[in-house]
Formats: sequence, C-alpha cells, structure tokens
Amino acid sequence: MPLHGNRSATAVAPTWWPALLSSSSTTTATVLSNPGQSVAHFSQSPVVHAKKHREKAKKAAANEKNADEWGEDQLPSESRNKTRDKFTPPSDFDHEAAFDLGDVDTAYAKIDERFEKRLQEFKASGGRFNPDLLGQLKVKTTSGGADAGAAEMYPLRELASIVHRGGRAVSILVSDASYIKPIMSAVQNSEQFNQQPQRDPDNDLELLLRIEPENPDEQAKRLKAEVNGWKDAVRDVLSTRKSKHATWQKNKHLTKDDVKNLDKKVKGLQDKKIEAIEKKEKQLLVELANRQKRL
Repeated sequence: MPLHGNRSATAVAPTWWPALLSSSSTTTATVLSNPGQSVAHFSQSPVVHAKKHREKAKKAAANEKNADEWGEDQLPSESRNKTRDKFTPPSDFDHEAAFDLGDVDTAYAKIDERFEKRLQEFKASGGRFNPDLLGQLKVKTTSGGADAGAAEMYPLRELASIVHRGGRAVSILVSDASYIKPIMSAVQNSEQFNQQPQRDPDNDLELLLRIEPENPDEQAKRLKAEVNGWKDAVRDVLSTRKSKHATWQKNKHLTKDDVKNLDKKVKGLQDKKIEAIEKKEKQLLVELANRQKRL
C-alpha cells in the first residue's frame, strides 16, 4: 500500500545498483592507480591528427600559390602576414641598399663618359678618324744591332704620338727619324686611311694627315652604329640589375612585389637615358649636315 506523505519511510534501492557502483569504483580505481597513463580522447586519435595535418598543409600551399599569382597586397590579412614572415629579410641582407639605385647611376655615368668622348671625336672629324684605330696600325720596322736587317712589327702608337689638331687635320709625332718611312708606308697601305702622310716643313719628326670628308649617308651609318653601341651598353645595366633582383628573390631576401617594383624603377631610368641619347644623336646629325655644306 503506497505511503502518502510519510517522509520517514525508507526507500528501497533497485537490485542492480550495487553492481553498477561496483563496476564504476573498479574503473575509477584502475585509472587512478596509473597516474602516468593519459586518457585518450577521440580528437587526439592518429586518424583525426593526420587529417588536421593534411588540411593545414593544404591551406599553407594554397596561400603560397596565391602569393605567387596575386602578389602580397591582394592576399587576405592573415595570409599576407604569413607571407611577410616567410619573406622577412635575413639580418645579413641590407634591404635598404637593394633599393638604392646609385650603382645604376654610376654605371650610366661611366658609359656616358666613354661614348661622349667618341661622339666628340666623331663631331670633330666626321667619324672617319679614330685615334685608337690609327694607333693600332701595324708598322714594319728594321732592327739594328746583332739582328740588323730583321723585320719587326709594332703598333704605330708605340712609335709615335697621335694628335688631333681639329677639323680633319691629324699630326703623327714620330719618336725617331728611322720610323718616318715605315709609318708613312703603313698609313698609305691601310684601307681605313689610304693616303700618304705629308712631312711638316717645320718639324722633321712630324707627319701630317688630312681626313677626307665622308659621304653623308655613310657618315649617318657610322653615327648610328656609335649610338646603338651606347644604347646597348645602357640596356646591359638593366639586364645586370634584373639578374640581381631574381637572385635576391630566389634567396628569399625580397618578395615578388619588391622585385617588380625594382625592375620598374630601373626600366624608368633606362628609358630616360635612351631618350637623352637619341636626342643627342639628332643634334649631332644636324651639326654634321651643316658642316658638310661648308666643306
């Protein structure tokens, strides 16, 4: 008969409780008796861990691909930060020096100095007279002493000084009278000059050479060749610099965006330099044409 309202009545426990309590106590005791043994959770199982590792590697590969294809500025903020960390310049690399284009200006200055001198010579003589070419002429001389009569070959510049007197006049100042006739023969037999130098009436050791005026079309071709050589030398500077940029990117010193920026800056300097060279070419062509009219 049910007991209503009798709080002092003793509740009867189900018959299966002792077995459950006994099993729970045994399990707890087993775990606590081995404190060094960790309880394995499902999230730490080898299968789940391998899956997470693959997903992480896949995400990193995707970010790297996006960095290469889009550029750093177009990546999400999280990926962009990781990309910056990846391309952080090592402490031994001078990042500021890489963006200093002073070496480009120095290279251009050396090239300008060399070709400006050549154009001045071209302007003075019309392009046919080249002191270096005249100095390279081989002169056949006769030695004295024990080997008297033996022929020896010397560059003209080792036997005489070459002085451009202005216009089309050139002086050859011979160091010894015995070289006079051999030098005259060498100049007369050369394809470039093909004339016999004249003796100076006031100086026995001086020979006078007069460069004949050149055909205007041939003159323009010679000038074009000089200018093209100048521009090629300028382009070589960009080629050298771009090779450095590629090496720096390969070694993770610079990002892809850094390299693009540097290439663009050096290309801009090159374009300005070539524009100035072409302007000089046009000016010189006008001057040469006007001088041809006066000859």
